[in-house]
Amino acid sequence: MENFSLYANVIQRIKPKKSISTYVHCESGTVAGYMEELLKEERKKEESLKKLDSLHFNQKDLTVRLIMEDELVRKSLFRSLSELSDISPATSSAISSATSSTTSSTTSSATSSATSPATSSATCLATSYTIPSSMPSVTLEAKDISVENMDEAIRPPHILLFGINDLSLPLIKQLANDATLSLRKNTRLTLIGDVASRNPDIQNPNQEVDMQKVDIQKVDMQSMAPMTSLKRALEIDCFDLGSSTEEWKQQEKLRQYLKSIREESAPMLIFLMHQDVIQNLKALNLINRYFEKLPKIIRNVSNVDLTKLLPQNQGKIRSFGDLSEIMTGEVIIREELDKRAKAFNESYNQASSIAGMGEGTSWNELSYVKKNSSRQSASHAAIKEEILKTVFKGKSSQEMRTYLKEKNLKNSLVFKTCKKSKEVFQKEFRAFLKDNPVLDFLFPTGAQEMV
Repeated sequence: MENFSLYANVIQRIKPKKSISTYVHCESGTVAGYMEELLKEERKKEESLKKLDSLHFNQKDLTVRLIMEDELVRKSLFRSLSELSDISPATSSAISSATSSTTSSTTSSATSSATSPATSSATCLATSYTIPSSMPSVTLEAKDISVENMDEAIRPPHILLFGINDLSLPLIKQLANDATLSLRKNTRLTLIGDVASRNPDIQNPNQEVDMQKVDIQKVDMQSMAPMTSLKRALEIDCFDLGSSTEEWKQQEKLRQYLKSIREESAPMLIFLMHQDVIQNLKALNLINRYFEKLPKIIRNVSNVDLTKLLPQNQGKIRSFGDLSEIMTGEVIIREELDKRAKAFNESYNQASSIAGMGEGTSWNELSYVKKNSSRQSASHAAIKEEILKTVFKGKSSQEMRTYLKEKNLKNSLVFKTCKKSKEVFQKEFRAFLKDNPVLDFLFPTGAQEMV
């Protein structure tokens, strides 16, 4: 609450003449909500406060974001998309020499999204560029690819999370966002710990759990499996190692489990998250007997340098946990992520205006929850962009941008029909998605069903 009092004093005294940002360390989502409400009320008294952008951060979320942005993690997730190249239209796409009309970035930056502030990275890629008049356009033939065969080609990963503690829930929530790859198949996440399957309420699939009130230290992890928000994106399994007082039994159970999944359910990525680095190193030693070459992320909150203790594994092992790496200006400010999130929000506002649904809300006036929603969509953009790169294998970045710009322009024209007739808009939008299966796939699940 000390930061809340300081924040209140600051915003009641300042009158910004230009856009400024504040970064507030806040471990409680509830307190962050109070700050947002306070700022909202103060803006009614002082118009210039609309130029103030507040960003709330906490150590757990920053740690998880740092992990998920690691190149080793991202490449592990991208491996699930590799088979998309087998259905890539690169060998049969026609590159027409037809001259494209030059359009302004304002007109052609209308989003491909009908529902959320940040649903498609295709929009983000397309909005920053105008189409050179001499640039050939890239055309996809409908027979080459479909939403169904794209989805079939994706192999969602199996991820192991060893150690259940304060970082587990933030990491699982981020995985539910960043590891969503397929429209119909969920990423599989197996939680391994000593309290993984002891909740008597687990048999009730309809139980509701308030995410803000979950105490990760007191609630066993399998109780999170029925939570609707996570089950939409993750297939959560739990493996109980038993009591931590019987370490030899835990080791044997873990060995048997690793042996059982080696063939048919081998993981693509392993997180070793125990707070005790010794436990992580023991688990790593055992895991390497079965999955030596797999990428592994190991938590180390001790002051011990693990460089000489970790096996040399061609860069497939990362350690994290040093506060000097987490609480840095670059990680806290996360300029690139917010830049993307703001671009998504602006695209949404433009689409809303074109469709006659209002002007939308400026970034600074968005709620804490909606800003985070835009950031999550911006974070997932890396997956969408990798899908585009794989499907358009062999195409240059400029060719992909040109393709997206042209489709974006056509989509904006479709959105304009919404002002005239909802029925006409629905018909035109469905036709647009049918003719452009790649963009249809990049929409939120069930884009055709939305209309």
